[in-house]
Amino acid sequence: MFSHDDIYSLYKIRQNYALNAFNTSGDNLFVCVMTVKIADDYYTYAIKIDDITKLQEIEEIHSDKSKWEKFGDKLENKYMKFCNGTSGTKAQYERTFLQFLKEQNLGVTLYEMEQFNVGTPNVQEKWKKLELATDNTNIDEIPCN
Repeated sequence: MFSHDDIYSLYKIRQNYALNAFNTSGDNLFVCVMTVKIADDYYTYAIKIDDITKLQEIEEIHSDKSKWEKFGDKLENKYMKFCNGTSGTKAQYERTFLQFLKEQNLGVTLYEMEQFNVGTPNVQEKWKKLELATDNTNIDEIPCN
């Protein structure tokens, strides 16, 4: 699943290209995509900026090496505690990452891609936004248009 460095990379990509004259999509243009293997299955996720004002606060954390290490340790410790390190389930990783994003108020959202008709010329991809349900335990899946 995503790391603190992945979140910072999303921010830096945005900072480098946001003012490009060819960018007519604003912050919707910037995403980081990752394919992960959980158990025997592969999943494709993306993180996207929802609120750049909140995400910009990551620069202050990143500029202080000690703060940045502690920030990374927070996420890593959550993965270790709630996902059994590297042997967690898909739901455990998603929930843990979403809870971290919420706790840190980073202005970043998580998406998952699903493929249909895999192995055929008619393969299709659909994305869904993953959010913590109001109980902070379950995950709501919101289809993207």
